[in-house]
Formats: sequence, C-alpha cells, structure tokens
Amino acid sequence: MFDFILSLSAWFDAWFNILVACPFFLIVGTWLRYADFERDGLFKSRQQLQNAIKYLNFPLGRLITPNVRAWHKEKEVEPWLETRPVEPKPTPKSPGRPRKSQT
Repeated sequence: MFDFILSLSAWFDAWFNILVACPFFLIVGTWLRYADFERDGLFKSRQQLQNAIKYLNFPLGRLITPNVRAWHKEKEVEPWLETRPVEPKPTPKSPGRPRKSQT
C-alpha cells in the first residue's frame, strides 16, 4: 500500500513539474496534430504538410515532446488559412497549337 502511495506521489510530482515548466500558452486553447489535419482534409499526407511548411509559409508548430508536434489552432492555423486565396487561379489562355498554312 505504501508503494502505491509513493508511486502516486511521484506521478503527481512529475505532472506538477511538467505543468510548472510548461508555458501557459501551451495549455490554453485548441491544439491540432497531423491526424487532425488529415481528418479535416487540410493535408492528405505528411509530405503535403512538409511542402506547405517549406513553400507556403505554413507555421512550424511546436515540438511538444520529442515525437509530437502540434499547432495552435487560433494563433497559427487560422491566421495562415486567412492568408490563402479564395478564388481559383485564372487559367491562362493558350494560343493553341500552330496550324498548318492553308496554301
């Protein structure tokens, strides 16, 4: 019984130290992970997410643990979505293939 109380105390101390060391902004708000982007249809693959980070200025997110990266929905993802164009790209008018001369 004493071992259980000791392990429970150690568990509580560990979580308390994490919460104290963790900045407040990491706790408050909605955080999105890759699975959330995939579920919502924003990105269909991890490569697409990497390309958005590299070429489209998508935020890098925060490395929560060594293997977990998350993005703050209100502070990072939604402002990025607001910068994306709404209208489709105009299709260029191609002159078509050159025609044979009518002689």
